[in-house]
Amino acid sequence: MNTASKADRALALCKEYDRLLCEISRNRDEISRASEKCDRMVTYSGGPLGKGVSYNAVPDGGNTCIGDVFEGYLTDSNFEPERRYYTETEALEIIGDCEGCMKVYLAVQARKANRMKLGAVKRSIRALGRIA
Repeated sequence: MNTASKADRALALCKEYDRLLCEISRNRDEISRASEKCDRMVTYSGGPLGKGVSYNAVPDGGNTCIGDVFEGYLTDSNFEPERRYYTETEALEIIGDCEGCMKVYLAVQARKANRMKLGAVKRSIRALGRIA
């Protein structure tokens, strides 16, 4: 590999690295925006001294749909209880028609994919540095 092609490859990897970091940041923003839009959420208003504070929460300290999905469940098929996680099909069934939680779920899956791609880019940058 000649010097010009190494430089072009390094520049392309740096651009891809930056693009993926921006994409992961967008995924995080989407997760935080959509997580407040679960169908189970209710808005509480009021506050001390009539300050008019309002916030969203799930009644009785419950979970959002996506919270139930990522919390998983306990199984006692072995000697001790073991935490298990739902398959994609089961997760989608739990989320159901909740639009906010569906957006969160899709953004989490996209973030996972982008993180995997970022890891591949990091390994490529390291390999390019070793041969330089």
